[in-house]
Amino acid sequence: MPDREPAPQRASAPPSDAARDAREARLRAALASDEVELPPLPAVALEVSQLDPTDAATLSALIRRDVALATQVMRVANSSLYARAAPAASLQQAIARLGFEQVRALAIAAAAKSALFSGAEVRDAVALLWRESVATACFAQEIARLKRSSVESAYLGGLLHRVGLAVLYGRLARLAQCEPLDAPLLERLRPLLLEREAAVGARLVRAWRLPDAVGLCVARWSAPHTVLEAQRRPVLEVAVARVLAARLAAADQAAAGLLVPAADWLEQLNLYPDDLDLLMSRNEAIRATIASHD
Repeated sequence: MPDREPAPQRASAPPSDAARDAREARLRAALASDEVELPPLPAVALEVSQLDPTDAATLSALIRRDVALATQVMRVANSSLYARAAPAASLQQAIARLGFEQVRALAIAAAAKSALFSGAEVRDAVALLWRESVATACFAQEIARLKRSSVESAYLGGLLHRVGLAVLYGRLARLAQCEPLDAPLLERLRPLLLEREAAVGARLVRAWRLPDAVGLCVARWSAPHTVLEAQRRPVLEVAVARVLAARLAAADQAAAGLLVPAADWLEQLNLYPDDLDLLMSRNEAIRATIASHD
């Protein structure tokens, strides 16, 4: 007797309007809740963040324990933003080239990417946010170098300035239960995401025991004038860096030309047209560094 043909599988029916509305309502309620889960700072990043800056040997040993982090340190040290005539051939050379503060910041960056910037259900949104964050971090640290302020605070402030949004994307990804969240749904949820991101980001900064300057950047990057003048510099650096990052990502030159940092921000940082030209001359090096973080 010949084998019987398997019965054709019936395609599952698309969810009804009522089911879609109910799902969106559940997502809105979850985003509005104060019970947003915060991932812990991974062990290596925690240990690195607590190290004595003079303890280079322990720093190197800690980095070697995490193959992905060691690889990242080597890639960044040899990227065009830091490259010298001869590439760093060992982890020790890479750490010496970058310096303790930069390596510590990279450890937190690697931790942030693995713990926060993930989720297949929101892949495109998270990838865009990560690239924007790395670009902002790179420009912020270049501004800090130029003006001889804290490079680590500028870098971490730029990298994590939208960390609250990353946490909320992660919450959506977990709630989606392997069902992708399409762009129209994310756009409808966007006002609520923007409303909640600063508070959630501030909670993460406290939980990870990051510097106060980073917390200010997370909470006030869009309104640096609300920060006390004595504490305003890193927030201004991130605000200007974010505009430069947006210029870098602009689809065409005409659109990029419309993106200009606020004049009072530039004045407070003592950034002049020549300084901006110098920063923008680093565009390709920063593009390469963004690629090294992917």
